[in-house]
Amino acid sequence: MESERKKKLMVRWSLVTGGAIASFWLVWYLITGYVPVVTSIKMTSKWTYELPFGISRWWDISIGPIWSVISISIFTSERIKKKDDLACGLACGLFCGLILGLFCGLLFGLVLGLFCSLVLGLFCGLACGLACGLAFGLAFSLAYGLAFNLAYGLAYGLACGLAWGLAFGLSIILKISRQVVQEGFWAAVGNWLSAK
Repeated sequence: MESERKKKLMVRWSLVTGGAIASFWLVWYLITGYVPVVTSIKMTSKWTYELPFGISRWWDISIGPIWSVISISIFTSERIKKKDDLACGLACGLFCGLILGLFCGLLFGLVLGLFCSLVLGLFCGLACGLACGLAFGLAFSLAYGLAFNLAYGLAYGLACGLAWGLAFGLSIILKISRQVVQEGFWAAVGNWLSAK
């Protein structure tokens, strides 16, 4: 019976992790129009190993199921079940590290990076446009200022709108997920993922 549950967990988590990685690279492909190909691996700062052929990042999809099978094999092992502190500490450490890493990476990397680059870029763009306009005369500064500042203003405005739209969209998703959680949807998903 335990072996059957272990197989179900391996299959279900392999599907979830493989699907998540496939979704990431699909969105990447739809945005950029290509998926990167690895042709070399940097071993140290001075040594780069050149691969005999390029490996597409689509192969990353197999990493999720491999790690799912390994993790479930480790966590459902009889040796770990006998040592409750080891299993609990390992599970909590991995889960908290993953959640905190994703949260901090997204929060500080994405939000602060976008905010700082937009604000500093906007101020630098306006200051540079004003200085060049005064230096090269009114006629050139008018043409240069309109082209440069409008282009950067439009780009930064779009990026800022995207950031606010992303924040608003995430808040709506959180509100919807809170509704869904109250209706027991996540409990059913949790039962499915834990093969109960």
